[in-house]
Amino acid sequence: GETYFTGYGKFRATASNSLQGTTYGAIKAFNKTNIVNADRWRSNADFTIGVANTSYVLADGVTPGVWIKLEMPLKIKLASYEFVGQLEQGPADAELWASNDDKNWTKIHSFSGNMIGDNTTAVAYSVNSENFYKIYAMVVLKIVGPLDATSIKELKFFGTREQGQSVLHDGELTLTKSLTVPRIGPALDADDTPRRDRL
Repeated sequence: GETYFTGYGKFRATASNSLQGTTYGAIKAFNKTNIVNADRWRSNADFTIGVANTSYVLADGVTPGVWIKLEMPLKIKLASYEFVGQLEQGPADAELWASNDDKNWTKIHSFSGNMIGDNTTAVAYSVNSENFYKIYAMVVLKIVGPLDATSIKELKFFGTREQGQSVLHDGELTLTKSLTVPRIGPALDADDTPRRDRL
């Protein structure tokens, strides 16, 4: 799924797969309606006793696992991210990867051992990313419970937007004409000093 924001551009969310297609599509993890159970991204039955099917590969060099990806029209330097899972389907072990061309990927964070398995508590992690990226993907390797699918009700990325090159250029201002006007104000030889006897 994709969404267009005026002043920014198109944001596009995809996943290795989604249960019932768009019903539980990847865009549901970004629509800010996590209070509704149906509004979530849910994978197919791609986990065996909580461990991800390794036949899914985001790209060459990326750890195999069930993934969800967000493509943005602008680059950000990621500072942190957070997610809300669904019951015992939230990620327990996962990696966060970043790219600018959807071909070359860099792992910028990973976590393991998350045990928060409810459907309201946000799990947050700080990231020490030094570069700006426009595509971010979470690869889920294991989920909290011994179930067969992962679900994310809300996934948020926080960072600094890359500032583009200014369209203003240094220049030079040259004045070629002088302006002549009659003097405004009292004459130069006028003595306007206040006198004690005239106050």
